[in-house]
Amino acid sequence: MIPRSGFPSKVGYLEKQGVLWTAWRRRHFVLKDGYLYYYKNPEGEVAGNIPIGPGWKVITGPVDKGKFLFEIKPPNNSRSYHCAAWGESERRLWVQDITETIRMFSEIESSQGAAKVHSQIKVQNVDLKTNQQENSQQQQSQQ
Repeated sequence: MIPRSGFPSKVGYLEKQGVLWTAWRRRHFVLKDGYLYYYKNPEGEVAGNIPIGPGWKVITGPVDKGKFLFEIKPPNNSRSYHCAAWGESERRLWVQDITETIRMFSEIESSQGAAKVHSQIKVQNVDLKTNQQENSQQQQSQQ
């Protein structure tokens, strides 16, 4: 079984560019258990998820109109996810945590196989209050 607590976790707001409608939309994001979930609002249902895995890449982009851009690319060059943070440090933290998730999955894949990795982690509606409490506790313990 994949160790659920070993993956980086992060909660916060980013902007995400849509596929059909290419406008930027503010979304609440949760990086948890190898998935990047996004919500229209923190109390709402999951609007979508990105299953981070081996071979994925995170590419830091330029700063455009105050948006600190980055792209999350799957290994098969299918749909890329374009995201933006509101500051360099916030972008750096998201890129760092997503990159660490990719690295961890790559290590697991080499020992278990890619199909097994994501089949063992079920897409679920993440309890935001629990994540926010965990995040708050982590921040307090770091202070």
